Amino acid sequence: MESQGKRIFGHRGGEARGQSLDLIIPEQLRARHWKGFRNIMTTGESRYGAGDLLSVPGIRKD
Repeated sequence: MESQGKRIFGHRGGEARGQSLDLIIPEQLRARHWKGFRNIMTTGESRYGAGDLLSVPGIRKD
C-alpha cells in the first residue's frame, strides 16, 4: 500500500524523511507557520482544539 505522504505530496518516504516541513508549506505561509509553531512549543497552548482537523494548503512535489 502506498504511504499517505506519497499519495498526498508526491514524495517517496525517504525523500521527505528528515526534511523541514518547508518542503510542503507554501513559501508565503512559512513565517506564519513557524511563528505559530514556536508559540505552541513555548506555551503549550494552541488556538485550535485538541484533535480538530484543519484544512491547510500544501505544496506537492510535482
